[in-house]
Amino acid sequence: MFVIEHLDRVGKWLIIEYRHAAKLVGRDKLLITNAESKRLAEALKGLARVDRRRVWEIFDQEKLIVLDPQAEHRLSPRDFEDAEAVVVGGILGDHPPRGRTRLLLTEKMPAAKARKLFDAQLPIDAAIYVAYQVYLGKPLEEIPLCQEVEIRHDEVHSTVLPFAYPLVGGVPLISEELVEHVRRTALRR
Repeated sequence: MFVIEHLDRVGKWLIIEYRHAAKLVGRDKLLITNAESKRLAEALKGLARVDRRRVWEIFDQEKLIVLDPQAEHRLSPRDFEDAEAVVVGGILGDHPPRGRTRLLLTEKMPAAKARKLFDAQLPIDAAIYVAYQVYLGKPLEEIPLCQEVEIRHDEVHSTVLPFAYPLVGGVPLISEELVEHVRRTALRR
């Protein structure tokens, strides 16, 4: 089971990442917790399993892996031997990172196993994808990564996303819906 503990305000970008995460692992394997707002529940309808409760109210903390960029140890396939779920913070990234996953999630579950993926900050959907690959037995060292993604708007303008993305077939794994959203938003400025 893959869990996104919703911890940010609801917006188009966040919903796009949640939608992409559901496509990557399958709606039956994704649970979005702390989904108290009606707006979020409506946006997620049919996308994934949704629960208003906090993740630690649903699972035994000792059976959870929390993905925290500040964790000491990296995620490995062995971590899944006794785990019921992997938890990703539903937080849109900051640049530079402010450590909100540790503050809002990891510290609230001291019995959970904290693990990081890489030394770089990944978007929610990318973290779910990488965790799923590790769950399937692939070591992190075998998952290529790019450190940022540039989205071209035209011949002159572009937006650089300062987050790490896994490479699949040599191409950054980023939702086409997100690329279009970034382009539309940039054009409005």
